Amino acid sequence: MRLTDRYIIRQLLAPLFYCLIIFIFLYIIIDLFGHLDEILKQKVTFDIVLKYYIYFIPIIFVQTAPIAILVSTIYVLGNLNRYNEITAMKAGGMSIWVIIRPFLALGLLLSMVVFIINERFVPSASITTKTIKEERMEKRFDASSKKLIDNVAIYGANNQMIYARFYEPSKKTLINPIVMINDGEKNLTTKIIADEGKWIDQSWIFYHCAIYNFDKNNQIVGEPQLFNEKVVSIEEKPDDFLRYEVRAEFMNYEQLKKYIKKLYGAGSKITNKLLVDLNYKLSFPIISLIIVLVGIPFAITTKRGGALLGVAVSIAISLVYYGMIAVCIALGKAGFLPPIISSWSSNIIFASLGLYLISKLR
Repeated sequence: MRLTDRYIIRQLLAPLFYCLIIFIFLYIIIDLFGHLDEILKQKVTFDIVLKYYIYFIPIIFVQTAPIAILVSTIYVLGNLNRYNEITAMKAGGMSIWVIIRPFLALGLLLSMVVFIINERFVPSASITTKTIKEERMEKRFDASSKKLIDNVAIYGANNQMIYARFYEPSKKTLINPIVMINDGEKNLTTKIIADEGKWIDQSWIFYHCAIYNFDKNNQIVGEPQLFNEKVVSIEEKPDDFLRYEVRAEFMNYEQLKKYIKKLYGAGSKITNKLLVDLNYKLSFPIISLIIVLVGIPFAITTKRGGALLGVAVSIAISLVYYGMIAVCIALGKAGFLPPIISSWSSNIIFASLGLYLISKLR
């Protein structure tokens, strides 16, 4: 490692550390004030609040890490530029790519750290914080008090996989239920879809129901059977669906991938949204590296303005970048973009922009 590399990394580590600490602290303070009424009303004890925010830290870290590295990069490069250190490095024969190498290396390292934390800690932290919030802060000890539960799935008896877009506990109603039956060797034999399913007289009754039969090649056999009302043989009772809420943030990449495979045959609308989440689990961590690529040319070309201008530029870049990500993810989940494109297009566009702008630097 060159002396200049070590020098730049030392300059970069301190502001990165401080930015992470400040962002995590501010995030907690803002969230705490947002939940203060609930905490006081429900008389939540200090140890529960402390546990909630300790588990919240990994979630905050992965969300704020890209912004922290961006602010740090712009701040350090701004200082190097202001005191003509970049000019001196160029005069010594260093290319722009050699100068920015430590920033890219640290951005890559941070991306790897974000990926590891997102895979190993965030899923369990998300479940814990959600449980504490609902059972302690909002006093929802009974899941049946929830109005709607998203994305419930049960691997039931008789080789059945039961999925519903929503479950409404108060009405014991499955909204957009899908029942997939296999032959015991994971070959789909029957698929039942309906607008809704209601628990009436100890039975599940599906409304506006269609039943499809499949051959060994997963091809539909004959015409679907259509029913306005149909009693469907499901052994699971309403209470069973209270424990099976599925969210992408509750699973790591491998768990979500296996879950999607088990949902094979449920329909493209369901799996498409989950495939977007699956691809996003890979594309999200790399944001820390790409946002450095984009921030570097702005920091080098801005000679005056100091730290305040650097923060303003960082906020502007972050808003545009995260805004594009949100739009692409929404388009992907709505079916307008393929999952891999919706999850990666923003990264590809901004990485290309950053590389182009850096190549134009002199």
